[in-house]
Amino acid sequence: MTRKNRPRIQVRRARRDRGRPREDAADQLVVDMAAALKATFSLGRQQARDQALAWLEGQQASPTKLPRGARRRAAPHSDLVGYELPKSFEGRTETILGKNLKPRPDVVSALSELLRAVVTKDMAAIVRAFSHLKRAR
Repeated sequence: MTRKNRPRIQVRRARRDRGRPREDAADQLVVDMAAALKATFSLGRQQARDQALAWLEGQQASPTKLPRGARRRAAPHSDLVGYELPKSFEGRTETILGKNLKPRPDVVSALSELLRAVVTKDMAAIVRAFSHLKRAR
């Protein structure tokens, strides 16, 4: 058998992806927080995702628009807060949706418990939720 006629054994090597590795940790946390907000406060998907983005990545800023009747009928003890992201909400939402990340059930349940505890001001429940989050990592 000559060298040309010999059957070639193909060795497949694992191809490494080019470029920077994906950084999904921050986006995964947004997905988990959005699922927890949706479950706890019965928000819609888009509203929960926007709220999670505002809390996790946004900086507090003055609101750009006032709701109707806010100047005349606003409660004296309430504050209107706006959030500003380094990028637009639409752009970040598209990025997160494009990654097809699924919420982690154990993290979502811990965040939901934490949100409920903060709303009811139950300190023991807050401690339990944080210990649950530590175990979820």
